[in-house]
Amino acid sequence: HMEAVALGGQELSARERYLFSVSCKQAFGTRRRRLLAAAASEAEGVEGSAGSCLKQQEKEGLEAELFQVCSRAIQMAEHQLSMALSLENMVFYLKAMADYFRYSAPLLGGPERQRATQRAGDCYAEA
Repeated sequence: HMEAVALGGQELSARERYLFSVSCKQAFGTRRRRLLAAAASEAEGVEGSAGSCLKQQEKEGLEAELFQVCSRAIQMAEHQLSMALSLENMVFYLKAMADYFRYSAPLLGGPERQRATQRAGDCYAEA
C-alpha cells in the first residue's frame, strides 16, 4: 500500500512520510536479520556439503530481496523528491535515498558498488 501512495501523484503528508520511513525500515530490517542469520548458519556449516549449497542459495536469495527493498525505497524517495515543495521534505528524501544507496552498496560488486557508494555520498552532501 505504501508503494502505491508514495508513487502516486501527490506529495506525502508528514504522517505519510513517517509511515514511508517505518515501512521501508521494517522491510529492510526483517530481510537483513534473516540474511545475517543465514550467514551465521552458513559459517557454522561444513564446506562442500549439500546443506552448504542450499544455505548459499538462501543467502543469495535474501541478498536479492534486500537489494529489491533498497531499490524500491530509492525509487519512491526519488519520485517524492521530484514533487517536494519544502526544503524539509527535500532533505528527508535525499537522506532516505542516501541511506538506501549505502545499504545496497555491499550487495553489489565492481562498478555498481562504487556507483551506489558515490550516489549515497552525493545525496548526503546535497541534503
